[in-house]
Amino acid sequence: MDTKTTNRFEELKKEIAEEKQIIKGLPWWGFLGDDTSPPGDDKLRAEHIQSLMDKQLELMLIIENERIDDVVRKHEELHPSETFECPICLETISMSDDLDNAPVMYQCCGGANCRQCGNMGTKFSKCPLCRAELPKGQKESMAEFVKSAESGKAWAQSKLGHAYLHHRMALPYDNPPR
Repeated sequence: MDTKTTNRFEELKKEIAEEKQIIKGLPWWGFLGDDTSPPGDDKLRAEHIQSLMDKQLELMLIIENERIDDVVRKHEELHPSETFECPICLETISMSDDLDNAPVMYQCCGGANCRQCGNMGTKFSKCPLCRAELPKGQKESMAEFVKSAESGKAWAQSKLGHAYLHHRMALPYDNPPR
């Protein structure tokens, strides 16, 4: 936890303990809304109970966010992202699901390069890696992927599966989400 979160965590624990003490010290006249309790006591008790619940919820969210951060950190330690070197600019690129930084893959050879070099390559009609003709549109591009996947190329099967999973490249869902 960072310092700010740790401080808030400790503050909340103290505030929760104080709220519990306040609620414990309030007179209990029966059920909330009971006509025998003095006017205003029910409202005051309800306000403190609501405040206690809000603080407990905030504390639980801090704990849950920390747990999620730990899980993500452990996952990244156990499964570091794959990296490769862009064959054009020689920068080290991380393979990721982040579409803004994901490498550009070519349907012809399965080769990839960084996003910046890939964006420059949109001006060309040939693959910068194998010099094969690049597909002209999305349909032609999909047809190339399917052809490569059906011929048993693992990179194409993976890319095609990823496209189906995330509904990319205008692929229809096999079973539409509900």
